[in-house]
Order: sequence, then structure tokens, then C-alpha cells
Amino acid sequence: MSADEISPMVRMMTIADIFSALTEKRAYKEVYSPRVAIGMMWDMKGKLDAELLKQFANIVCGTRVGKVGARCRGAA
Repeated sequence: MSADEISPMVRMMTIADIFSALTEKRAYKEVYSPRVAIGMMWDMKGKLDAELLKQFANIVCGTRVGKVGARCRGAA
């Protein structure tokens, strides 16, 4: 299957899944802040849909999302 055959829904679910894996506590790895997780995902150039990642990051780190947005901006 080529990249253009993957539906936008699956692409967005992949982004959300990776974000979850990076930001949730697991016994075998450290927890990353939303800001760091998004940065790590940006470094996955070519592996994630850049436009969908941008939209996801705007939602997660946007000013309208309360505590998550505050954490993305580095606040406590």
C-alpha cells in the first residue's frame, strides 16, 4: 500500500496514537510533555502527514484547550 492510499482518518489516528504513546506513563519509558511529544513528531518528517500533524498540534497546543494548551506553552 502506498502512502496516498492511506485514508485521512487512519493518518490522524496514527498521529493521535503516537502522541498518546509519548505522553502517557508507561513502565518502560519516561513521560514526555505535550510540547516535547509534538516536537518529536515533527522530527518524523516524511512518516506523518505534515498538514494533519500541524492541525493536531494546533488543537493540542492551542490556547483554547485549557490545561493541555498551557502545558504545550511550558506553563505548569
